[in-house]
Amino acid sequence: MRLLKRNATVRETLRGMMMATTLSGLLLACVAFAGVDLFTTKRALEEDLTALAGVIGSNSAAALTFADKESDTQILQALDAMPAIAAARVYTANGQPFVTRITAATDIPATAPPEGARMHGDHIEITRNIFFKGEKIGTIFIASDLSHFKARARRYALSAVLILGVSILVAFVISSKLQTILSTPIHALAGVADRVRRERDYGLRFSGEGSSPREIEDLMSAFNEMLAEIQLRDDELQRRRDSLEGQVARRTGELHIAKDRAERTAHRNQKILNTAAEGILELDASGVVTFINLAAARMLGYSVDELTGCHLHDLVHVDEMAALPVHECPVCRASLRVPIRAGLTTTFVASDGRRFPVEYSTAAVPAGLATGVAVVVTFRDVTQRMQIERMKDEFVSTVSHELRTPLTSIRGALGLLASGALGTLGGRAERMLNIAVSNTDRLVRMINEILDLERISSGRVELNRSATSASEVMKDAVDVVQSVAERAGVAIAYEPDYTLLWIDRDRIVQTLTNLLGNAVKFSPSGSRVVLRGEAGEMFTFSVEDQGRGIPADKLDTIFERFRQVDASDSRDKGGTGLGLAICRSIVHAHGGAISVESTIGSGSTFRFTVPVAVASAPRNSAGPASRPRATETADAAVLIVEDDSDLARVISATLESHGLRSIVASTGEEAIELCTRLRPALVILDLMLPDLDGFAVVQWLREHPDLASLPLLVYSANEVSIADQARLRLGTTIFLTKSRIPLSDIERYVRTLLHTAQQTEANHAM
Repeated sequence: MRLLKRNATVRETLRGMMMATTLSGLLLACVAFAGVDLFTTKRALEEDLTALAGVIGSNSAAALTFADKESDTQILQALDAMPAIAAARVYTANGQPFVTRITAATDIPATAPPEGARMHGDHIEITRNIFFKGEKIGTIFIASDLSHFKARARRYALSAVLILGVSILVAFVISSKLQTILSTPIHALAGVADRVRRERDYGLRFSGEGSSPREIEDLMSAFNEMLAEIQLRDDELQRRRDSLEGQVARRTGELHIAKDRAERTAHRNQKILNTAAEGILELDASGVVTFINLAAARMLGYSVDELTGCHLHDLVHVDEMAALPVHECPVCRASLRVPIRAGLTTTFVASDGRRFPVEYSTAAVPAGLATGVAVVVTFRDVTQRMQIERMKDEFVSTVSHELRTPLTSIRGALGLLASGALGTLGGRAERMLNIAVSNTDRLVRMINEILDLERISSGRVELNRSATSASEVMKDAVDVVQSVAERAGVAIAYEPDYTLLWIDRDRIVQTLTNLLGNAVKFSPSGSRVVLRGEAGEMFTFSVEDQGRGIPADKLDTIFERFRQVDASDSRDKGGTGLGLAICRSIVHAHGGAISVESTIGSGSTFRFTVPVAVASAPRNSAGPASRPRATETADAAVLIVEDDSDLARVISATLESHGLRSIVASTGEEAIELCTRLRPALVILDLMLPDLDGFAVVQWLREHPDLASLPLLVYSANEVSIADQARLRLGTTIFLTKSRIPLSDIERYVRTLLHTAQQTEANHAM
């Protein structure tokens, strides 16, 4: 219906709603009225028929009792006066027909039906039992047509149609009037809204107030207020739009200026990169060169265009690096554990096959959403620097030998004189000798510290790590400094801690010795120095003194080379200004940190950390496991292989002063000849010899079974690396460095080696 369709107008909808409401009410009223009346009529008919059946049943009781069908037939003839009765029948007690009366065509049950009323086709049927003296003697059945009932229903239907027709006409007229009152202002409001939409004129207003219902007037008022608010916002928006356009115009001009400036800067940066002496290149996530400067291209022997777009990994790497996939290459991979990796070295190959060492740095940088992460590689050819470092190493090695060897000889000779082994000296001569010993010790200490610092700083010192108890390290350091502390009147206390540390024992003892020695030197007599240890993720050593303290402005520089709190300390205290720098280098080589806290007049506390040993850490057995101790042994021949005759004589005199017989060889060939002829009990070997070096001598001894197990004491000016120690081992082997170990201690090491060799032979003999 148009009145109820979805796109109907307000007028049509209002009219449809009014008419639908009116007609629905009337229709429901008519249906209800007719239904109630018809239901009442049907009930009345049933009650009349039931009463009639009761009367006939009472009158038929005698006829049924005496089986008088004629009398009962006359009784049923009385129903002829009622035209609606279509049929009647009396049944006997056993349900068989007794008398029947039919006035219209209808179906009569052959046997007595159950008692009650029911509809059957166009008839209503009533069945009632007949009783006499409380005993059922028969049944009466009456059927009546419904023509009167149907006629009444038709009259009701006709009346309802007439009433509905008139109601529709009246409802249409009334709803048309009412919808005009409601829809006219709404239609006008819709027209104004449409004009606002089409014309974008928010100054329009609706003026139909005063003639509409209150709710519609409220709607109109709200609509006008909304237009006013929109107009204000539109005006404000227009002002802001104008302002924004002005800002955009200014910013556009600024961007053009910035773009020009950026282009000039990029051009200048490109020139700078191309004139840089270092090679600079950028790789994308897959290792493809996206940028390379002229210096990098020249070092690699290509042009910039030849390298741009190529996989760097496939061009420049050799050997093991070339075998790695690009995502594992430390140079070309874009994924780095740290954003910047600097100071690394590798080897590149140029286009002509020439290999050259490079030092490089890599930095991961974001390269945009499309390309992910890139890596910038900066490198330089360090061929010349490597040559200089090799020359420096050779120089240091030569200096070590040429300085340490004579100094060891001088110090050993002075020590023999001072000990009285060569006779007694007068008072003045003894004072001069003490001055010479003191200054020689100072010179030896300075040379050792300079060489140590240079080796540690250059990264050439190998840490001979092993799982070592902290208490052992603390005890060793305290034992070294104890005699100095007693002379200074300073007490040293330490608290044992049995935590296992993963350290180079000798280096950490050296660090603690330096710190304890400094603490003793700068502590007043009668004071106390305390050495402590504290376990954690890293083990922390601390050395606390009660000395003069360190000024705050010196705390940041105290660990630098040749830095001392007071310039006079090197003269008065005998320091070199290198001890703390060496301590820092050793601690850093172990992956730890060192620091100091100090209060002027109250003392200082030095702390440093070292790694803790884990259960699975392998033990490195290189070198002596503990400090050798002097033992008594039988007199034995010791072969001293030393090209410096002065030092050889001093070592020989030192051993003979303790009852040990020795022989001297100044060359490698002479040492081999003496070993073949005399078979010494122990060999003291210098590595730098004029003909065969110490390695060749050891190799020859290894090839002879009767000499391959000789005890060996390597006494060299240079420290022996772990790899070289493996090449130099014979039987029980100890490695000592000249000038580090006083010649007075050589005898104890020799006796220890001889005692160990005797025990080994005794065990084999059993």
